[in-house]
Amino acid sequence: MSKIAPRFNSGKRWRVQSDDRGEFDEIVVGDWLHVERLDTNHYYVRIGERVSWATPEKDGRVTITYEEDRPARARAAKGER
Repeated sequence: MSKIAPRFNSGKRWRVQSDDRGEFDEIVVGDWLHVERLDTNHYYVRIGERVSWATPEKDGRVTITYEEDRPARARAAKGER
């Protein structure tokens, strides 16, 4: 996997990565945005503390699956999973 060097924007670290074919693999901006291609048509998406998964369909629609309503960090702070 090839990587584009991490860059800095207003003091927040961000990076964009591509695979060996130059196709999108991942973008991370600070600690508030993370989008990563897990498979050809399956993406992990985290905005802030909310996590979801996106799956583009052949007909152009996108199926979104959400993590439960309570953010992961809030559950971890209470010792829960």
